[in-house]
Amino acid sequence: MIDLSLNPIVNISNSTFQGFVELNYMILPQDIVCPGGNSSWEKVEVNGTNRICEGQKDMCNQTGQLSINCPENSLCAPYGPGFFECSCADNYHGYKCLREGEFPTLQVFGPLGGCTFVITLLLWVTQRRKAKSL
Repeated sequence: MIDLSLNPIVNISNSTFQGFVELNYMILPQDIVCPGGNSSWEKVEVNGTNRICEGQKDMCNQTGQLSINCPENSLCAPYGPGFFECSCADNYHGYKCLREGEFPTLQVFGPLGGCTFVITLLLWVTQRRKAKSL
């Protein structure tokens, strides 16, 4: 729950509450629209000088069908009012989750670590004569 009703807010950016997955109740000044728009909330009502946004909707599955917002081999998850997040399904990785299998950790980080070690050793050997002892 977040109560911003007594704050002198003029407007709120749509991305302000991105990642607030557990946010289910907001009280805002009357002239401020609920984050993500009214369609992102189960119930929006105005009481006196306050706007109450209640029950954040799941942006992944509003129609009861599979989400068309995420690419194939990925899963959709809510990510705050009006936002969703796509993550790769098990055994998929890479751009748009198109690569099947595990990420090639050894093939990527093995040569990277080896090159780093060789360059460090080379710099240590060539530069140590310039270092002055204490």
